[in-house]
Amino acid sequence: MGVRTRGGFTLFEMLVALVIVAIVAAMTAPSAARLMDAIAFRRKVAALAAAFRYGRVLAVADGRNVVMDMAWDDDGECSFVFREGETEKKRRCYFDPGDEVVFFPELPVRFMADGRVSPVEVTVTSGERRRRLRVDLLTGEPVVGRSSG
Repeated sequence: MGVRTRGGFTLFEMLVALVIVAIVAAMTAPSAARLMDAIAFRRKVAALAAAFRYGRVLAVADGRNVVMDMAWDDDGECSFVFREGETEKKRRCYFDPGDEVVFFPELPVRFMADGRVSPVEVTVTSGERRRRLRVDLLTGEPVVGRSSG
């Protein structure tokens, strides 16, 4: 009669597989963290570009000039503030207190009823990452420059 064997893995084989999985996880963790940081930074820049588009749409749709500013509340939350005369509208921005957002010329940004916008260039820096964004004077559309970091 033949020897009957049971299927399955030995404890040693399972430990070797577990060690291999741990090594692969340790190697990919830093990459995943950098990827998450890059995604968060792109989200911040995209929110700024969306705010420029929103300000332009408000001005053209209502036929009135709109002024955009940035404000921080007591909880450390950032908002874009749009003013049309006495009316004020806010939209959330995703910048953290440690982020550097430099407007040139300084805020506020003015959107005209005919679709034009005051010249503005913004540099956003978050940790090692930096991105420039400007508004095209003819179209009023935001143009995102190359990134660094």
